Amino acid sequence: MVRMTPELISRSAQFTNCLGDRELDLRGNQISLIENLATSNDLFDVLDISENSIAILGNMPYLPRLKTILAGLNKVHRVGKGFAKAVPNLESLVLSGNQIRSLESLSDLFNLKKLERLTLVDNPVTKEGHYRQYIIKMIPSLRVLDYKKIKMDEREHANALFSGEDGQLLEKKLGKASVREFTPGNLGDTPAHKPTPDQIAAVKLKIQNAKSVEEISQLERALRSGKIEEALLNGTTS
Repeated sequence: MVRMTPELISRSAQFTNCLGDRELDLRGNQISLIENLATSNDLFDVLDISENSIAILGNMPYLPRLKTILAGLNKVHRVGKGFAKAVPNLESLVLSGNQIRSLESLSDLFNLKKLERLTLVDNPVTKEGHYRQYIIKMIPSLRVLDYKKIKMDEREHANALFSGEDGQLLEKKLGKASVREFTPGNLGDTPAHKPTPDQIAAVKLKIQNAKSVEEISQLERALRSGKIEEALLNGTTS
């Protein structure tokens, strides 16, 4: 894996694209973690981090100029907390061909007030029931989802679906954290015991604060194998 060092950022292609936007091209570098972007000095409208090995879309400095992030064909399984605050003027986000499995993993995107175009094709989450309606409801500014323009009647249907008591319950259910990605036995493992919801939440918090992809992988293996106590004590497990 390659680190996103200040040196890599400085020597990567930087140009004005066909739309007249300043773009930083970090595509295809085997980067596993977003870091050191503060060295870009918020000089870019577009950030291309496609075709890397990034697991979490997060750890971003405050970049108010940034309007577009291209992050397709990575290993992203969730959007990090605080992402929306870091890029408050984001208008377009491409996350196609990643590993996002739950709507809850996208929850920080719902704080983006200017997001107009979002692409999540070829992610497991797109197969969730009411996926499209839920995203439309939670991001009112959105105009295009998965390359399809959101029509007025579609938006009205999404709002109606989640209105009233039943609709609110459905919205809450869909937005609830899914543990399927980390459920013991998910990959054929036999757990020592089934973890409690509190234990799962604690380990997921450790995953959120992990500093490397290897640490994330070890914590996820701990959940699958049932070695919860070891994960909570050490943060890693064999």
